[in-house]
Parts: sequence; structure tokens; C-alpha cells
Amino acid sequence: TLTSKEKLDIARPLAKLGVDILEAGFPAASKDDFEAVKTIAETVGNAVDENGYVPVICGLSRC
Repeated sequence: TLTSKEKLDIARPLAKLGVDILEAGFPAASKDDFEAVKTIAETVGNAVDENGYVPVICGLSRC
């Protein structure tokens, strides 16, 4: 299991590489996973690069 910081440290370079969709975690699993998805969505998911690229940040869900 990765910490929120570790997930953010991975998400940033993936976004710079141009990965379209980043699955940031399973928010229902724990408070830490919820915070990780929220933080990645707020920081990485709102960062527009010079080409106008913004990755889609998603959280795993179940039905």
C-alpha cells in the first residue's frame, strides 16, 4: 500500500509523460486513500501544461 505522498510523487511524473487517465486510489477503502485521490485531483488534475493538457483523475469504485 502506498501513502498519499507516494501516490502524489508517482502521479506528477505520469502526468508530465502525458498519461491520459490516472487512477489515484479507492476512496472508499480508507481515509488516507480518500485524501490521496482528493489531493491528486486538486493538484495534478488541475495543472494545465503549455499544450493545454490536463489528465483525468479517477478513483476506483464498485457497484
